[in-house]
Amino acid sequence: MVDKSKIESAFLEMLKEQEKTASIDKIYEKDMETVGELRVQWKLPFKIRGYQIFKKDSISYNFGEILENPDITLVIRNEE
Repeated sequence: MVDKSKIESAFLEMLKEQEKTASIDKIYEKDMETVGELRVQWKLPFKIRGYQIFKKDSISYNFGEILENPDITLVIRNEE
């Protein structure tokens, strides 16, 4: 069984990595040309929460927080 700290660590690393690469990712830049802004709420096992706000040239995030009025909520139930 996976423990909470491993999921938190992997999730936080994903959020940080996506924030770093958004400004240099040409595919992301092209995809976001028509989107404008996308607000995503994450809900993971062990009540781990976080959100991301995707914009044309950046991605911001907050770990452990709930986003008001997200455009989409991604729920992951399987701890594995």
